[in-house]
Order: sequence, then structure tokens, then C-alpha cells
Amino acid sequence: MSSFKDYTGHIFFLLFLSACSTPTSLIGPDGTPHFIVKCGHIEQCYREARKLCEGNYEIVNTTTSTDVFNRQSTISQDLLIKCENSTLDHQKDLKKKN
Repeated sequence: MSSFKDYTGHIFFLLFLSACSTPTSLIGPDGTPHFIVKCGHIEQCYREARKLCEGNYEIVNTTTSTDVFNRQSTISQDLLIKCENSTLDHQKDLKKKN
């Protein structure tokens, strides 16, 4: 018979993989808005990025980290993205200033 303790790691692992965190916004090196999207699976990050950008986006950087908890490893993905629309909005703002 398995104890609850045996299932705790599995429950934590499944919850971690199913969740995406709230994207973080920042100003990228080119002066345009960028976002960090964090997920358990890369496919979740892609969906979240497309939703956030309301369409296409550019992946500027990716990181992957692996954590071990209760003999269960979890992988988290981070995408630094730039929405294609933010480039157009930034270019419009520059034209207005000139």
C-alpha cells in the first residue's frame, strides 16, 4: 500500500508542469518592450507568448533549468520574447517625435 508521502512528489511535479507564471515585462536592449515567459513545457511558453503578443513574436533568448525535489526532477523554461507589434509601435513613436 502506498502512502500519501509517496504521491506528494508526483502531485507537486504535475502541478509544476501544468502552470505558467505571469509574464514579466522589461525594456530590451533596443529600447522596445520585451517579456519573460516562464513555463514547465516549451509548448506552453509558445502558446503564452502568442497570446501575450496577440500574434507573432521573436524569441530573443531561452533558458532551461532543472530542479530536483523529493527525487523528482522538474524542468522550467524561460523565454525572452519581443512582440512583433511592439517594434511597429516603437517605430511609430520615433516618427512622432521627429
